[in-house]
Amino acid sequence: MPSVWKLQALLESAWSSGFDPAGAAQISDVVRQASNLRSVGAPPHRSETNGLVGLVDSTVWLGATDLAALLGSVGVRCCLVECIAAIGPRGTHPNCASYLDFIRGFVLSSYPLTYGTTDVSAQSYLLLDGYAFIFFASIAI
Repeated sequence: MPSVWKLQALLESAWSSGFDPAGAAQISDVVRQASNLRSVGAPPHRSETNGLVGLVDSTVWLGATDLAALLGSVGVRCCLVECIAAIGPRGTHPNCASYLDFIRGFVLSSYPLTYGTTDVSAQSYLLLDGYAFIFFASIAI
């Protein structure tokens, strides 16, 4: 299991390679603001001098898209599904429920890697009301 520092460095590398530039910019702003609050008049933050975001050694919280960028950069195909609002009857999440059914069926049988009109990989990271669920499955080809 990689350390937090190693995961942060891998994510920095992913961003430097062009994965999720919007996410990199957002985290860069958060890191810069946190750095400014801690050290008024200090030398420039490391990220300002070398073009990196400055995530390594920070305490910035990361999200699902950051994980997807990291996984994609190391060659892991992943699918990110976010269930934003309960739009079904009695506060249910019908889209997430059908996706969970798909994952269950895929893992238990030999479903094709297609969900609706979207190609889906065997690895999925599902967010539901702020909770994260990660599904990994391997297939023999």
